[in-house]
Amino acid sequence: MRHVGNTGSIFLSCALSGAAGFGYQYAFNSATGFDIGYGDRPRGFTDVNADGRADYCRFVGNSPDYPSCALAENTGFGYQYQFSAWP
Repeated sequence: MRHVGNTGSIFLSCALSGAAGFGYQYAFNSATGFDIGYGDRPRGFTDVNADGRADYCRFVGNSPDYPSCALAENTGFGYQYQFSAWP
């Protein structure tokens, strides 16, 4: 997983692993303009909706910040604030 692009056009990109190793490096992406979250807060992958896919979660928002996850779908990540724990 890595964040690709410049401010305003950043997206999340993952290379998926298969039986023969990793595939094309931009095979699984978010939309452009993705909110990567705060660098001083935890961010990472977990399956928040029990579908067997790794969803990307991070802290977003202004004070107070809150956890939010982009759910992994068949061909990329869905709407970046699909699953949020708004205070």
